Amino acid sequence: MKRHLAFILFLAMALALPLGAATVSFLVIETGLPLNGETAASSKVWENGLLDAFFDGGHIVSNAGMLRMEDAAGSQKAGEDFPATASGDLEEARLGGADFFVVAFLAYSGDDREQPGEVTLKLYDMRGVLLYEFSSAGRSFANSRDEFIDAKRVASKLIPQLVKR
Repeated sequence: MKRHLAFILFLAMALALPLGAATVSFLVIETGLPLNGETAASSKVWENGLLDAFFDGGHIVSNAGMLRMEDAAGSQKAGEDFPATASGDLEEARLGGADFFVVAFLAYSGDDREQPGEVTLKLYDMRGVLLYEFSSAGRSFANSRDEFIDAKRVASKLIPQLVKR
């Protein structure tokens, strides 16, 4: 009897787990920094926080290489859902089997460009249609661990949107 119950419990868990997992691809776009500079340390922290939050939420994650642009508005033409400069990354993610694509715009501004002044996360379907958008004002952090925790907190606001789709 105990074996049957254990087997049924195992089977139920094995069947339930894959049903909730989505494959999500990420792209981080830095704005407001010199175009030919190195990737900001803070951007790497945010990328890791985004990936970690979704992975911890039970999703399969992948990422494209970071991009740098003058400004986020310049990446999209009027009436376009998805940033044209990232269309190749979207196509690559689609071919790789992704269900969703998240673009994180990290806007650096002012004299202190150590951490982004604003973070905007945009959730797209694989046709490039915007499903959800969330912006958060940047904050100063004493260390990268605190920034990482905040990045996970901000990213977690997108996770429930995957379930609604």
